[in-house]
Amino acid sequence: MATTGLCLGIDLGTTSVKVSLLDITSKNFIFSTAEPTNADVDVEGQRSEQDVSKIMQAVCTCLTRITNKNRACVKCISVSGQMHGVLLWNNDLQSSLEDGKLTVCNASNIITWQDRRASCEYISTLPKPDSHQNLAAGFGCVTLFWMAQFEPEKLVQYNTAGGIMDYMVVLLCGLDKPVMSDQIASSWGYFCSETSTWNTQM
Repeated sequence: MATTGLCLGIDLGTTSVKVSLLDITSKNFIFSTAEPTNADVDVEGQRSEQDVSKIMQAVCTCLTRITNKNRACVKCISVSGQMHGVLLWNNDLQSSLEDGKLTVCNASNIITWQDRRASCEYISTLPKPDSHQNLAAGFGCVTLFWMAQFEPEKLVQYNTAGGIMDYMVVLLCGLDKPVMSDQIASSWGYFCSETSTWNTQM
């Protein structure tokens, strides 16, 4: 039976990027591949950061392995990846894709879910969230609060924040700002999953 279309899946993991093609009708996997990112950045102390340009290049490498025939059948794209982490960028970013290489501009390193710069003592000073889960080191909002207090000069370089998946979708769709899913928002802390709203009153 001829396919009615393929779904392209892109998973931006902590150590590797995975790309797959799923037949929308039969739900059978047509193709899958993976590429290590080698994106970890050497940082001091309890920090955990990754180079976003290396992750995006791993995506490009995986995409080039898809045949032209299958590429022409892609009808939708699904993006997943590592939770909790935060990436900062300017929403006037200029990124280009030439010769199979994505040039990333105006973006910080990803501060990953493994980051521990915010200690338990620091987290205990933050307002209690209206959420189904407690705060923890590595959560996006916790990291941003810590940076606002201890590294404000880094924050002022950017005007947008999101997860690595949000950044990927912004690039794919040409968005001015990210549209974060409830799952990713919940993983950041200070998000109520019951009302799908951020805790703006604290």
